[in-house]
Amino acid sequence: MSERVHQFLSFLLCLVLTVMFSLALPNKLQEVAVAERGSLATVELLGGSETRLSKRPSYQLHFRYNGQEHSTRVSVEYFQSVKDQPTAQLLHLAAYPRIFFAPGHSEQGQVFSCILLIVFCAGATLWRFFKLVKEA
Repeated sequence: MSERVHQFLSFLLCLVLTVMFSLALPNKLQEVAVAERGSLATVELLGGSETRLSKRPSYQLHFRYNGQEHSTRVSVEYFQSVKDQPTAQLLHLAAYPRIFFAPGHSEQGQVFSCILLIVFCAGATLWRFFKLVKEA
């Protein structure tokens, strides 16, 4: 494969990653709003599940709120405290009807990571673009 094709494919990959991370940012900002300003909503628990994709398991709560079924990832501590209860309290904002979090949940690190990835990928895209133009 020629160097020019390699440069173009690298540019294209960086561009695609920049767009993907940029599209994820609004959802992350909504999640931060719920985690920071959400009020406690009482939900009817339907069950829970443990998923083990690595050494550390993740826990999901399945619940009903306003007649619709939802699920959310929770910490092992919160899962253990509510798994045998008929109801639980989750953070929620009416403006974002599909987002629920356990009390005390924080999303700040996720937004910071997303912004860093966007900046890094945008920088790499510009660098690859300038290399392509320079070698043309």
